[in-house]
Amino acid sequence: MESWHSLHNPNFNYLANIRHMKHWMKRIGHNVSDLSKLNVLHITGTKGKGSTSAFCENILRHHGYKTGVYSSPHLVSITERFLFDGKPVETNVFIDHYWDIYNRLLNSRESEDDMPHAFAFLTLLAFKLFLAQGVDALILEVGIGGQYDCTNIVATPTVCGVTSLHVDHISLLGNTIESVAWHKGGIFKPGTPAVTVPQDPRAMKVLEDRAEEIGTTLYETPSLASYDNGPEPIRLGIPGHVQNVNASLALQMCKIWLKTGGNGFRKTSADETISSTIMKRSEKAQGFELTDSIKNGLAQTNLPGRAHVISRPGVTYYLDTAHTDLSIQHCAEWFDQKADEERSKLKGRVARIMLFYGAEGRDQLKHLSILQQRLPLDAVIFTPYASLTEDCSIDYIYDNTTKEEQFTNVLSFKEFWDDMISTTNPIPTEGKPSGQPCASYTARSFPEALIAATGGRDLSIRGIDDFISENKYHTTSSGGLFRDPSVTQATTKDGIRLDYPQLPEQVQNADHVQILFAGGFKIIGHGLWYLHEKLF
Repeated sequence: MESWHSLHNPNFNYLANIRHMKHWMKRIGHNVSDLSKLNVLHITGTKGKGSTSAFCENILRHHGYKTGVYSSPHLVSITERFLFDGKPVETNVFIDHYWDIYNRLLNSRESEDDMPHAFAFLTLLAFKLFLAQGVDALILEVGIGGQYDCTNIVATPTVCGVTSLHVDHISLLGNTIESVAWHKGGIFKPGTPAVTVPQDPRAMKVLEDRAEEIGTTLYETPSLASYDNGPEPIRLGIPGHVQNVNASLALQMCKIWLKTGGNGFRKTSADETISSTIMKRSEKAQGFELTDSIKNGLAQTNLPGRAHVISRPGVTYYLDTAHTDLSIQHCAEWFDQKADEERSKLKGRVARIMLFYGAEGRDQLKHLSILQQRLPLDAVIFTPYASLTEDCSIDYIYDNTTKEEQFTNVLSFKEFWDDMISTTNPIPTEGKPSGQPCASYTARSFPEALIAATGGRDLSIRGIDDFISENKYHTTSSGGLFRDPSVTQATTKDGIRLDYPQLPEQVQNADHVQILFAGGFKIIGHGLWYLHEKLF
C-alpha cells in the first residue's frame, strides 16, 4: 500500500518523538489529556514486555474489565498489535481508522515531510482505536527505550512497570546498562506507582534515582513463590521459568491498578479485592493471596510465538521469537527440556532439526554459538524467511532485506556453523553418536527448508502442492507420511525446480521429527503462516 510505505522513515529524529506526537495528536482530533481515559498500564524493559502485557491483560479481563493491548512487533498480521479483550482488532475497523487518521494528517501537514514515521503512526492509530472503543484499561508497551518513545506522551498512567533490563538498541539507548536504565525510567510519572523486576544493581540504582527525580515510588517485585495460591502450584499459560518474573510484575501492576480503580474507574467488588498492604520503598513488594480471577487469568494467558508448540502426526514444531543473547539461552533450555519430555512418550526413533535465520541488528553468530553449545541436533537448515516465488501475507513495518541479501546471510551462517563444529565436540543425539558433527544445509526459500525438514510428514503446510512435483509418500511406523528419499526435487507453480537439502539417514528414517524454529520474529512469523497456525 503506497500510503503505508510513504511512512517508512528509519532515519526519523528519535529525540523529537514526544514533541511531534503531541503535535500529531492535535491533528487527528485529540488532546494528550484524552489519554487519561484509557487508564494505562505502561510497560517498558528489554525482555519480557510481551509476556507481562499478556499476563496483565488476562488478569484484568478475568476481573470483568474491557481490555486493550498495544504491543510490537507482530508475527503475521499488523492487527495483532491492537488487541481488544485478547483478540486482534477487526480488519475493517483497522482500515477505517487507518484512513481516517492518515487523511487527517495528510490534509493538515505544513510541509511534504510533515507526516509521522511508521511506529509513530501506529501509536497514534492505537490511541484513536482504543479511545473509540472505550476500553477500561490499556496495557501499553513501549516501543524502544522510554524517555523519548512515542508512547510516553501518556501523562497520567495508573501504574508503570519495568521488565528485565539488558544492553540493547545501542544506537538509541547507549552501550551501558546504566544508560539503558535511564531511558527506561523515563516513563515514570509524578505520583504514579512504578514497579520493577529485580535488576542488575547498576540498573536498579539508576531506576531508583529516576524515581526520586521524577517524584514517584519504585517497588521491586517479590518471587512468584511468595504469593499464596493455596495447596496448588501457580499455573502459568506461558511456559518457561523466566515467566515467573514476568508474572510477578504483572500481579503487582494489576494489584495497584485494581486498588486505585484505574485512575478513578470503578473499584473491584469486595470478594475480588486483592489482599495486600501498601509497600514501603525500602522494602520488596509483598506477595498476596491469589483470587480465582487471578489464578484463571495467569493460567489462561497465551502469547503466540513464545514457547509455542505445534503437534502434527510425525512432526512437532517448536517456535520461539528469542532474539537476544539471554533469550536465546532460555530458548535452547526450553526446547531441550520440552523435546526430551516429548521423546519419553514417543515410540521409535526421534530426530531433531533446527531451522535458523538470525534477526537483523543482532549478534546472529553469537546466537548460533549459544545454540550449538547447548543443543543436541541431528541437522540444521539455514534458510531465508522469504519464498523464491511469492510473498506471503506478512506485513512488516521495516523490511529492507532483499531475498538475495537473505541468502547471502544464510551462507554466512552455514560457514560460521561449520567452522564451529570443526573445533568442538558436538552433543550426541539418539541417531548421531558423540563426536559426529551436526549436518548443516542451506535452503533457497523458507518453504523449501520447511518441506525438506518435515520430509513430507506434514501435508498441511501452506502451498505444499506448489512445491512438490511427485507425490511419492509412504507410511511410517507411527502412522505418519514420509517423503520418499528418491524425491529429491520440487517444482514450483512457476516452473522453478528446487533441490531439497538431503538430510542425513538418521533424519530420513526417523519415526518422528522435532523441529526448532529459531532466530527472531521473522522466521517465527513465517513459520506460523506456512503452518496455518491460528494465533488467537
